[in-house]
Amino acid sequence: MPTKLSRLLAIIGAGGTSIAATWPSSSDWEAIQFDGADLTDVCSDVSGNDWWDIVGDTSNPAAYTYYDGTNLWFRLRLADAPYSSKGGTPNSWRNFGWGVMIESDWDTTNEGYDFIVYVDGNGDEIVLAENSTVGSSFSSDSPETELSTYGAVLAESGDSTAEYAGWTEASTDVCGGTSSSVDYFVDWYIPWSDLSSATGASDPDELGFVFGTSASSKQFSKDTAPCDNSSSCGDWHDNVSDADSDGDGVTNDDELDNGTDIDDEDSDDDGLTDGEEVDEGTDPLDDDTDDDGLLYGEEVDDHQTDPLDDDTDDDGLLDGEEVYETDTDPLDEDSDDDSLSDGDEVNEHGSDPNDVDTDDDGLEDGEEVNETGTDPADADSDDDGLDDGTE
Repeated sequence: MPTKLSRLLAIIGAGGTSIAATWPSSSDWEAIQFDGADLTDVCSDVSGNDWWDIVGDTSNPAAYTYYDGTNLWFRLRLADAPYSSKGGTPNSWRNFGWGVMIESDWDTTNEGYDFIVYVDGNGDEIVLAENSTVGSSFSSDSPETELSTYGAVLAESGDSTAEYAGWTEASTDVCGGTSSSVDYFVDWYIPWSDLSSATGASDPDELGFVFGTSASSKQFSKDTAPCDNSSSCGDWHDNVSDADSDGDGVTNDDELDNGTDIDDEDSDDDGLTDGEEVDEGTDPLDDDTDDDGLLYGEEVDDHQTDPLDDDTDDDGLLDGEEVYETDTDPLDEDSDDDSLSDGDEVNEHGSDPNDVDTDDDGLEDGEEVNETGTDPADADSDDDGLDDGTE
């Protein structure tokens, strides 16, 4: 039976020269977001030892990532150390697994993960594998196709000997009273070129994650975050971390629920991003939510009109009519200040909403309508040969 060392040598020999990387500093790590908040996980929601228990609270998130332009890094908080000791000194990875399941195509008909990257403590390696056949429960679903492996002998994160995976002692004890007096992090990374090639993603923000721990390395049936019980996690997409493929401020899952395009920041091409529309309460699938003839972007950016009110100044003309037909101000009900609203002039009196004296008779349109009772569109309302103003 091959030893861990022989397996490691075979991996390095098959994969070529190993790649050393500069370990992230503590400030580099970015907490995984789930439903708009840092990912957490309750204590003691696992059957068995604490090194399977993912933990995290609002002050001490459960998982993190970091992208340095070359590698994508992962960090997972555990209630106990992921290694065994000999004489009080860390000796080897425990013969189990810790890792992350990955959503890459956002296919809601596929209620399972697409890829998995995990630390295999039994093989001293990082494994990238594809899950081509979805099982009944993602937490007990093993991947079918191993794509790449990377040798990862036990080392403390940041140590000169640490490659592809490492551990570090946290400064906190989220749960308290467990077998360890502090939490531990298991850290690992994968070349982004390999993960990008497998998933088709051009940016890590396009991917969604569910972190887990395993007794058999390949399936995360012990604990998954944020699910509080791996045996009853529910639907896959209900557990996937926030991702925003198009950077529009709306997560992929929300876009799928809304019917908007996860790869188009402005699904209706109205000049505002889907996120801006969601914040404003307009329809990101309708470029003219209030049907006033102006695109949302035109209303907000060009005219400062209300994209939820088809007649912002309540003058009887649609905002679009004012901009494109009458050339009046959609924010001023009486554009020419003649005491008649733009709508009254156009719809009732036939006068020019941009001319205070449409018929040039010496009387303002408003005077004719409100005081003299004459026709603001006719200089000689009674056809007696004298202008209304002269009379």
